[in-house]
Amino acid sequence: MKFMAHLLTLALWALIGCGAPAENTVDEIQVEPVYEQFEKKGGYEIKVKINNLKDTTVFLAFYLGNSTYMKDTARVDANGVGVFQSDSALPQGIYLVVLPRKTYFDVVVGENQHFYVENDTNPADFVKNFKSTGSLENEIFYGDIRFIAERSKKREEINKQINDLEEKKKAKEAEKKNNEVEKLKEEVEKLKEELVKLDDEVKANRKLLIAKYPGTLFSRLLKVMEEVPTPESPKKENGDLVDSNFAYNYYKAHYFDNYDFADARLLRTPILHNKVEYYLDKVCIQHYDTIIGAVELIVQSSKKDEEAYKYWVITLLNKYANSNVMGHEAVYVHIAKKYYTEAQAYWLDKAEKYRIMDRALKMEPTLLDKPAPALALKDINGKMVNLYSIQAEYVMVMFYDPDCGHCKKEAPLFKAAYDSLKNMYDLKVVAVSITSETEKWKKFIKEFGIEDWTHLADIERVNNFREIYDLQSTPRLFLLDRGKFIRGKRFAPDQLADLLKQLERVRLEKEKKK
Repeated sequence: MKFMAHLLTLALWALIGCGAPAENTVDEIQVEPVYEQFEKKGGYEIKVKINNLKDTTVFLAFYLGNSTYMKDTARVDANGVGVFQSDSALPQGIYLVVLPRKTYFDVVVGENQHFYVENDTNPADFVKNFKSTGSLENEIFYGDIRFIAERSKKREEINKQINDLEEKKKAKEAEKKNNEVEKLKEEVEKLKEELVKLDDEVKANRKLLIAKYPGTLFSRLLKVMEEVPTPESPKKENGDLVDSNFAYNYYKAHYFDNYDFADARLLRTPILHNKVEYYLDKVCIQHYDTIIGAVELIVQSSKKDEEAYKYWVITLLNKYANSNVMGHEAVYVHIAKKYYTEAQAYWLDKAEKYRIMDRALKMEPTLLDKPAPALALKDINGKMVNLYSIQAEYVMVMFYDPDCGHCKKEAPLFKAAYDSLKNMYDLKVVAVSITSETEKWKKFIKEFGIEDWTHLADIERVNNFREIYDLQSTPRLFLLDRGKFIRGKRFAPDQLADLLKQLERVRLEKEKKK
C-alpha cells in the first residue's frame, strides 16, 4: 500500500543554506520523563496517542527508496490510544504514522523500538503538537525541524522587508534621490547579512547534533545531507584557472563522501534514493560509459549489506530499463550481464533471471557505438542490397510497418527532416519494411513521396533481421556513420539535425588531428 509524500518530511530535507554557531541549541533539547515504562522484551512496541481521534484504525508505514509502504495497523480506542507491536524488531529507518484520510507524520525508528508518541489530527500542526517519550531519536528529529521552522519564519519576514525596501529604492531611483537610494542599499545589505546568519545557524546546529549524537540514525541522515565543500580552483601565476572544470570534477568525485551504501537504514528514508537520482541524472554526464562507472560505484559500495546490494541492483536495472536517454540501454545490458548471473541475483528464480538476461542479449547487438548488424535484403526491383555497400558519410535506417499508425505519422516528418538536411550533409536513407506484402509496401512508399530513399523488404520472409535488430516496435530508427557504426537510435524527426551536427563536429575534429 502506497501513500503520498508528506510536506513535513520534505521540509526536513530542505536545508536552508550556509554555517555561524548557535552554541546552546543542542543542550536545549530535553527528553521528557518516560510516559510509561515499557518492558524491554525485544521486538517493537510503539504506543501512539492521537488527540481528537477515536475508535478507528491507524497505520504504520515505511519508506523504501522513493516510495512508502504499509507495515502494521493499530486500533485506537476512545482516548485515541493504540499500539503498534510485534515480537520481531523493525528494520531501522523513518516510519510514518498514517491517520484517516492518509495524512501522516514521521517518526524515527532506531535501536530503541519501545517508545510513545503523541500528536493531533491537524496536518498543519503536526510539528508543533508532536511529543515523544522514551525516544531520544525523535526528540532530536523534531527539535531540528522546529529549529528550522523558526529560522524559516524569520527568513520570510526578512525577505518581505527586503522586497519592500527594493520597491522603495526603485521609487527613489526614479526620483533621482541618490542619497536615499544609497541608504536603502545599506539597509538591504544588512538584511541579507541576517539571512546568511540564519543559514549559518542551521548548519552549525546540525553539526552540533552530528557531533553530540554520532550513533543515532538521524545524525547519520544529517551527515548524508551535508554538502562537501569545494575548495578554490587552483590558479596559474597569471591568475588563470589551471582547470576550468576543477569545481565540477571535485564535486562529482566527492559527492558520496558522506554516504555509506552498505547502511540499509538509509534505504528506509526519503534521502538516499533521491540524492542518488540527482547524481545520476544531473551530476553525471549522460553518456553510458559515465553512467556505468557511477552504477559500479554504487553497487560495489553496497555489497557489504545484502539488503542494500539487492535494492540498488534492482533499482538501477529498472531505472535504465525504462530510460529514454539515447544509449542508456547499454547500462541495462551491463547490469543484467554482471549482476543477474546464477550466483549474483540470489533473490530471483531461474526463469526470471533468464528473462532479464535474454532481454539484455537481444538488446546488445544494436547498442550505441557498436557496428550495425549485417543486413542484406531485396530492393523494390528485386535486387539484393547490402547495407554495408551503401556509401555515405551518414546512413539513416528506418524500420517500419506499412500498417503501423505511428509509422504513418512519423514518415512525413522524417521526410521533411531529410529534405531539409540532404544538401547540408552526405546523408542517405534506407527504409526497411517489415511486411511481406508487396502491395502495402509499394503503397506506403508512394503515399509519403519517399521514392528517393533506398527501400528494402524481406518479401520471402527468409531473413531474421527482425530479431537481430530487436524490432519490438516500429518505427525504429538508427543513424550510422561511414563505417556503419551505430551513432544514434530511437530519435525523433526533430532530433535528427542536432544529432548530425554533433556527429559532424566530432568527425571534423578527428580529421584535423590526423
